[in-house]
Amino acid sequence: MLLRCYAFQCEPSDIVGAVGLDLADLFPPRSIEHAPRERRPFLPSDVFEVARFEISITAIIATDMHKQRTVSEGDYERLFTVIKRLNQIAEAAYGRD
Repeated sequence: MLLRCYAFQCEPSDIVGAVGLDLADLFPPRSIEHAPRERRPFLPSDVFEVARFEISITAIIATDMHKQRTVSEGDYERLFTVIKRLNQIAEAAYGRD
């Protein structure tokens, strides 16, 4: 509790009212300099680099498939990781599932 009257168990609003204040006077408005910053975990350029990297992985695996090279199970599973990451980027960019 912010304020407490031990003598008469007065309410906080009564305590500040006794000195000519309101409860709101105890909490002045915050200046914009102290406002919480908007949280942006990644710069757009970072997101672009991640997308570019994921697309490069896809191109390498697709080239191996096109040349009828054996694609490992790990590489095949990596394609699904690419899909997942690109979908996460799209969800973040468009704000939808």
